[in-house]
Amino acid sequence: MAPKITDALGKDGPIGKLVTLALHQLKSNEDLRYEFVVCDAKPIPALMVAKKITSQHKEMLTEATDSKKFLHKGQCYFKDGHVVFEPETPSSGIVAKVKSAIHQHTGKKHPVRVGDESSEGEAAAPSSGSVLGAGKAVVAAVAESKPVPEMVKAPQVWKLTCDTVLGDIKELGKAVRTQCADEPADFTKEINGYMKKLESRIESFGLKLAHSLAKANEAKDAAVRKNELTNAKAIIAQTIKEAKPLAAVVDENPFVKTNFTGQLTTGLTQVAQAITRGLAA
Repeated sequence: MAPKITDALGKDGPIGKLVTLALHQLKSNEDLRYEFVVCDAKPIPALMVAKKITSQHKEMLTEATDSKKFLHKGQCYFKDGHVVFEPETPSSGIVAKVKSAIHQHTGKKHPVRVGDESSEGEAAAPSSGSVLGAGKAVVAAVAESKPVPEMVKAPQVWKLTCDTVLGDIKELGKAVRTQCADEPADFTKEINGYMKKLESRIESFGLKLAHSLAKANEAKDAAVRKNELTNAKAIIAQTIKEAKPLAAVVDENPFVKTNFTGQLTTGLTQVAQAITRGLAA
């Protein structure tokens, strides 16, 4: 029988949805470790990524491809802009197979790495408009002494920024739930839990910086105010670090268009300029 190429392997099919969701989860938290398995199908290999690979996952791949040959399995995680695969048994050529499978399942090209072997030319350097690129811009803004917004306005600027990016997260959650409405209850429950965690992370680092800005404004002693502003600088640096994987998840999602990166970069830069003014006062 000729191998099948079905909608199940595309980004809108069950395998595509599962792989897309798993990659988004890994990108949002570099501490996560998932399992993967590669199915040797023709003309393009198939792949599954999940918290734990089960016989049901293999059955899905076999049903979609007519292949029962599984070449690789192991752990998968996200690090330094790459989806990293660690097969239980070292094997050459796995990068090309995984790269082709991911592109087929998600409709996008993802930088892939296995040991010292990686896909070429796909790990884009962060632009000045990205959250990672914003790091240098924010640090520069803090170091400058040019006229900037008053510190008294900074908490409100930051609140509006957080409200906007949180809105992007909620819109993404709504779109994902709509796409996966017909999936099994356990799968839907996992998606809902994942989206709530994303919202919680945004709220968490948003409140931390807002609290520090408020304390700086309330301080009557110059030394106390300076210490709190220095603390706010550190929180901004930490926020950039935490937001980098989130930005990749939100703005690269296949479900709805967002501007998480741009909104967050603008807000952080404005707050950094306000901190500069406060430190120079």
